[in-house]
Amino acid sequence: MLRDSELEVHRQFEEIKEAALEREQKDFSLNVATADCNRAKNRYTDILPYDHTRGPGHAPDDYINANYIKGLDREREFIASQGPIQGTIDDHWRMIYQHTRNQTEPLLQVVQLFYLGWADYNVPNVDDLADFLAQMRSYAPKVEAKRRRRAARFSAGVGRTGTLIALDILVRSLELRGAKTINVFETVMQLRACRKLMVQTKGQLAFIYRFMINYLRFA
Repeated sequence: MLRDSELEVHRQFEEIKEAALEREQKDFSLNVATADCNRAKNRYTDILPYDHTRGPGHAPDDYINANYIKGLDREREFIASQGPIQGTIDDHWRMIYQHTRNQTEPLLQVVQLFYLGWADYNVPNVDDLADFLAQMRSYAPKVEAKRRRRAARFSAGVGRTGTLIALDILVRSLELRGAKTINVFETVMQLRACRKLMVQTKGQLAFIYRFMINYLRFA
């Protein structure tokens, strides 16, 4: 049974990679990210923001490696961003200040949550991440009421970032909408339509399934 599950995750992950790549080559562009004036602002040369969801700024001099991400209820519920590098630190915090808070609120009301126990390309402890997601969801009503966005980032802003956002969407769909079923494949494909390589590894996809099975077991 376990072997069958592993094979299914592998098959599904390969399908996600192929479908996302085909769609990217056909429909999505990376013109701003690959412009000479912006190349040095990218942490990795192969993880670049699509033009159609690139955010938050649109002027030539305010480029940042980030994309708006469709969430449960809004087209631009999240901002998925690479971690700041030398030369983009000011831009990164300007983005946080301008796009994750209501403009009438003081800066001190910008809430930051840190999850430290998650190595790159790896997966975290299920129970620890469940606690962290619960903290995220506790702030969600305030965010939604004021139409603010939530920013998520680790290093590249795709693997762990995508996994975290996918789980938030899936869990909230059950809690807020009373959904009877969830579709992990479609959720990941939705994320990859906004930013490339979201949920970057097969292990991260398997973790999403493991997390949701655990969640449903004890819900």
